[in-house]
Formats: sequence, structure tokens, C-alpha cells
Amino acid sequence: MKIRGSLYRVVFTLVVLPFLLFSVVIIQIYSGRLERVITESLRVVADAQITEMSSFCEQQKEYLTLMGTMDVSREAMKGGLGEDGVRYLDNILLSYVNLTDNIKEIALIDRENRVVASSDADHREFAENGIGSVIEDMGDRQFYISDVLKNSRGEKTIVEIARIEEYGVLLGYAVGELNLDFYGEMRERAKLWNESTFYLLDGNGQIISAGTSDEAREDFVTEAKDREDYNRKYSAIDFEKNPQGSFQYRVGGTNYITYYSDAEYTEWRILLTVNMDTYRAERIIYVALAGILSLLCAALALWIGWFASKRIVRPVQKISGTLKAIQKKQDYSLRVEVERMDELGILAEEINELINFIETEDLYKTQRQRFLQEKAGQDALTKVMNKERISQYLQKPSKTAVKMAGQWL
Repeated sequence: MKIRGSLYRVVFTLVVLPFLLFSVVIIQIYSGRLERVITESLRVVADAQITEMSSFCEQQKEYLTLMGTMDVSREAMKGGLGEDGVRYLDNILLSYVNLTDNIKEIALIDRENRVVASSDADHREFAENGIGSVIEDMGDRQFYISDVLKNSRGEKTIVEIARIEEYGVLLGYAVGELNLDFYGEMRERAKLWNESTFYLLDGNGQIISAGTSDEAREDFVTEAKDREDYNRKYSAIDFEKNPQGSFQYRVGGTNYITYYSDAEYTEWRILLTVNMDTYRAERIIYVALAGILSLLCAALALWIGWFASKRIVRPVQKISGTLKAIQKKQDYSLRVEVERMDELGILAEEINELINFIETEDLYKTQRQRFLQEKAGQDALTKVMNKERISQYLQKPSKTAVKMAGQWL
């Protein structure tokens, strides 16, 4: 039984325990690195979007600046163009709008915020609040993209604006109304994780583009009360010191992680959100799988122990049982059954040879004792039974007669 227990312990130590330790280590590594891996992946995706936006902004800045620095544009901002010159400049701006998919309308504004030329013949303003609010938000920047506005048609729009100067003196601004489809296409091109959502928010928290790669969203899918934890943690971030980063929160009992990054030339912010519970559920699956595999390993260990017991312990038990039977019965004719010719089989044969030797010695000893007894009952010279032997021989029938007489009585 001790050998069998040792075999089980050895098998469990060499099979089950290493697998359990390996599973625990892997799960811990997976859990510890999950957040970092997700955050890094989100950062990579966000950086790709930021790079795309920055390239787009640089391109728009270059185009608007080019439109504003043409000689005819400068003259228009200075008020030196006549009616025909303004019409000619309007046609140039209209041709530019027709050649690009990202601009819906473009206009030139003097430093008094008056429209001097436009791709729209009516010279309509771009926002109900007036272009002045956009210029105020722009500040000292050379190029700026506004937050979400409402155009004269009541539609959501975004305005880009470039400062036009001559020898360091402000002449006016080149202003364009952006096509929002670009940002929807940018969302569709984003390589998002499963259960992740893309948000592009302006400085006021309004959605410019949101959703997954396959589905667009016009608004948040949760109620404001459900987003209290999100709003609290989002508001606590110092974006000037930390323009990029991540934070975790709960919405409706679900855990999320959001990576954020500021966009250049704007007050905008890109946010990529992942449902952490989805990936933590994978951890549960891994734990369950590790448990199942551990049970299989335990079953395998039991089978190995049983097989080893059958191959080792049972032959040893048979050898032990045969030796005990010989000791108890003093029957040296018993032999150990030899089942196979391995180390235990060789041991059984050697034990049988030892029993043969003992049996031979026992027979010789018995014969020797009988011979000595006969010798002891004879006279050494006459070979006739001695007096003691004769007495024993005569006493034997007397005892038999007394016994039979007792039975008759």
C-alpha cells in the first residue's frame, strides 16, 4: 500500500501539479496584462485615427491658406475688387469645392468678419451664431476646426478656418464648411476590437462621429444617469497635462475602459471604448478550461497509478503472499507464479530457486534427523536396539492396550 501511495504521489507531482501551476501562471499573466494589452491596442488605433485627422487637417490648412493668399483673394479682403472680380473669385472657390469631397462650401472673410467671396452665390454665413464665435474660439492659432454648429439650413456642420496675413498684418480668413462624411468614413476604416466603440467628440461633448466599424451612432446608447461614473471620471481628467490616457468606469453594471486622445487644431477628442467584461469572460472560460484539463490530468494520473499498481504492486503482493503461505503451512512445495520476464519476473524466479534450495535442505535435514534417531536407538557394536529403545518399543503397545481397554469400559 505504501508503494501504491508513493506511485500516486509521484504521478500527481509530475503530471497534475505542474499543469495546475502552469495554468495558474498563464491565467495570472493573462489577467495582469489584459488591461495593458487592451490599452496599448486602443492607443495604436487612436494614434492611427489621430494621424489620419492630422494629415487631413494639414491638407485643409494648406488648401485654405492657398485659397486665401492668392492675389485676387488678398484684393478681395482689402476691398479692392469690383463686381466682376468678386464673381471671378466666387467661380474659383466653387471650382475648388467641386473638385473635393471634403468641402461643402468655402468663403473668404475680411478682418471685419464680412464675407467678400464665396462658393455660394448668396454669400450665406456658415452658422447661426455668426462666424465671429468661431474666430473667437480660434484665438491666435493659424488654423482651427470648430465644434459642432448649425448652418443656415439648420443642419449640423463643422467649420474650418485659416488665418490670412500679409507681412504680419491680418487681412482676413479663409473659411470652409466640412463634409461630415469624412469622419464617418474614418470610423469605418478604424480597426476596432470586438465589443469596442469609436467616439469623436467636440469640445462640448457633442458627437461628431460614433459607433462601430459597421454601425454608426448619432447619440449615446445609454442614459445620462447610467453614465454618472463615466462623467465623474472623465471630468476629473486634466487634459492639458494628460492629452492621452485611459480610465475605467461602470455603466449599467458593465465594466468599460476608454482610451482618449486630443486632436490637433481642434478641441476635439477621440475616444475608443471596450467592454472589459467581454474579455474578462474569456478569463472565466480559460479558468474553466484549465479546471477541466486538470480533472482530465487527475483522471490520467489515477489511471497511470492504477496501471503502475497492476504492473508493480500486484506481483509484489503475490510474492509476499506465497512467502507468507510457506511460512504458515511449512509447505515448501509452493511456488511464486511467474507471469512475465521483466525485473519482477526475474525476482520471482530467484525466489522460487531459493524455495527449491530451502525445500531440498529441509528434506535433507529430515532424512538426517531420522537417520540420527535410528542410530541413537541401536547399540553401536551389536546393532541391536538398546535398552531405552526396547523400553520405548514395549511401552507403545501397552499404551495402546490401555487406551482400548478404556474404550471398552
